[in-house]
Amino acid sequence: MIDDLGFKELRNNYGIGYEESLAFIREDAAAFDLRPANVFITDEGLPVVFDSIPVRITTTNRSSFR
Repeated sequence: MIDDLGFKELRNNYGIGYEESLAFIREDAAAFDLRPANVFITDEGLPVVFDSIPVRITTTNRSSFR
């Protein structure tokens, strides 16, 4: 998420998703509820994320996720 897609980890998940899950943000999007239970690794080693909560980031809502 960080190196390949340009996301930064948020310090908290703002109550979105599972309590212990991680959240990431970049200029145009955020992803919440990322945790091992929501990632499947293919036989080729490709991570497939499911049951995450994507959020489109706009100029209006960006300040909510600092």
